[in-house]
Amino acid sequence: MVAKSRKPDLYLIVSWLGTVFVTSIVYAFEYWALNKINPISFNAESTLTFWNFWGFSFGKLTPSSISTISPVSLLATILSYSELFCALMIFVILVFSVLTVAREKYKDDIADFIAEVKGLGDEMQNQIFRFYNIALVDVEKTLLRNN
Repeated sequence: MVAKSRKPDLYLIVSWLGTVFVTSIVYAFEYWALNKINPISFNAESTLTFWNFWGFSFGKLTPSSISTISPVSLLATILSYSELFCALMIFVILVFSVLTVAREKYKDDIADFIAEVKGLGDEMQNQIFRFYNIALVDVEKTLLRNN
């Protein structure tokens, strides 16, 4: 019942969105801390606040280049590349989550189809036995004799 309600699919998508949100927040704090330690780590047109770094971090996770911040120091560049690597891993998680959801849906559909075909076969068997008024043992004896 739980699998057919599709709630796990919703949980997968919500957890994926939560992962994107938490990753962007964590990297925003890391960029902000690096800027506090070494103010020349980033090049920007205005004063840098946490919200600027959060926009920069979110822009790294998405195909957006809205932020005017750019890494200058080696450590800032490495940190930026590590976030791009995390974005790639999050994308892979999304793809496998979607494929898992599709597979489970397909598996449920096939199981339902198999159950319906089996039920149809059983019903046909019962009707044939009732129509011809024979038992399964009689049919097997006839088939074994002829085959």
